[in-house]
Amino acid sequence: MVVRLPRVLLSVVLLSPAVACSGSDAGTPLVPGATGTASVATDEPSSTDVATTDDVATGVPVRVGPGAIQLVDPTVGLENLTAAQVTLNITFDGERDGTAEQWSQTETSLTSRDPLVAQFRSARTGSGAYSLEYAAIGGVDYDVVADGTCESTTPEPGEPPDEFAPRRHPVEMLFGFAGGDNAGTETIGGIATVHYTFDERALGLAAPTKAAGDVWVATPGDYVVRYSLVLDGASPYIGKVTGRYTLDYELQPLTAPPVVEVPLACRAGLVDVPVPAGAGGLVSQRGMQTFTTDGTPADVQAWYEGQLVAAGWVAATAPLVEGDAVLLTYDRAGQRLVVSISSTGGATAVIVLVTASST
Repeated sequence: MVVRLPRVLLSVVLLSPAVACSGSDAGTPLVPGATGTASVATDEPSSTDVATTDDVATGVPVRVGPGAIQLVDPTVGLENLTAAQVTLNITFDGERDGTAEQWSQTETSLTSRDPLVAQFRSARTGSGAYSLEYAAIGGVDYDVVADGTCESTTPEPGEPPDEFAPRRHPVEMLFGFAGGDNAGTETIGGIATVHYTFDERALGLAAPTKAAGDVWVATPGDYVVRYSLVLDGASPYIGKVTGRYTLDYELQPLTAPPVVEVPLACRAGLVDVPVPAGAGGLVSQRGMQTFTTDGTPADVQAWYEGQLVAAGWVAATAPLVEGDAVLLTYDRAGQRLVVSISSTGGATAVIVLVTASST
């Protein structure tokens, strides 16, 4: 595995060109068991300053800090969690091109593998304020973009699930580093961890920028539990940016799947009808809802007839029944609701459609 240094939030600082070279395939391989974590390598450093072209070309382990620790990839270990909650807080107080700039940003995420759901929120106050939200529920991705509008998409058939929605996960904001130090073991929120420290050299940053970083990696588990970083000074790489940048990340494993909801901005047009207990494979899209259940078509029909009448729906036609297939049609307040129930593959498939009423 190579040293991978993720993107930097809004270019407060950038890694030096020399460190960018360390993303080559000639980066340092893992040393399994060396520190009790899969995401950290502990080979002896070949250099204590900036990596050279020879380091990359010959495959010699790249080091830019004085220590023997590399955080190869901050995303490593997430695959070992069935469910988790993450909070990330970032602040910047300084100036850009001579103009004062100050902002605070908070990101939160909830993720689960079974059921496969994810929710991510990002909000900034101060300079460049915005709010974003993302959710993956029932096989549908919902994006609320900066202008407040919602976009929903369904992955293409056969597309592998994006289990932890890494394109939205706050872990993306963490820097990998090369040349940190082992600071011993600690228990964080009940989780046994190894604590590592690093500075600006391990990030490949040059004077006058200073950095102080700490990361705690679960053992066993190999995932980043906590990560904190303070950067002070100017960035010589993007414009004239100077000030203080702070980052605090914390992950807490969950013992049960989190409650994930469709964003409020995306709920217009969704089918507002409850589903029977035990429904599986639920997919909610505008105007349509699908799922399967172990109940018989007759059981599902009886359940819907009770639920819909109680919710103010009025039968538009008598139930159409043909073998194990049932079609129910109801009207309410200018809307028509159609429930298709059929037996398939040992289960009962249900499709619920809502359209404008023709009457």
